[in-house]
Amino acid sequence: MELLIMILAVICVPAGLYLLCGFLSMRSHGDIGEFEITGFQKATDKGRALPVVRYENGEGALKLVEVRKIEQISYLFSPPIERQMVEVAGIESGMPRVYGYVRLVAGLFLLLPGLAALGLHLHKALFTGQVVYIVILIGLMLGGWALLKFIQRH
Repeated sequence: MELLIMILAVICVPAGLYLLCGFLSMRSHGDIGEFEITGFQKATDKGRALPVVRYENGEGALKLVEVRKIEQISYLFSPPIERQMVEVAGIESGMPRVYGYVRLVAGLFLLLPGLAALGLHLHKALFTGQVVYIVILIGLMLGGWALLKFIQRH
């Protein structure tokens, strides 16, 4: 069982860190704004039609921008309709996407096997594996909450 958790941790932890770094870089570098959906493309992402949003550039000209990715959890559960406002990140870049927390949630979920492996290893070293594992999970939850509050304010 321990070997299986270690193998799973070796695979999942780098993927989780990659997703978390991608989310943080998108959040720190991308301009996020609300735009009105004017239509939908034939292309899909995660089973949902990709929207076309109306964007007004700095000179006042209106442009239609085709969104390339969906990263919003609520968009996946109930797709929006035309003329609805949606947050889009990176509208001026080559990869505009519906902004959301899919990468953050998936990255944190993929870090769980690493925390389990850490708890098992600390169990052998300190003889208090369950307590340490619970403390690590509580710290992760509080850290995630603090990170979300930081992201919401900036």
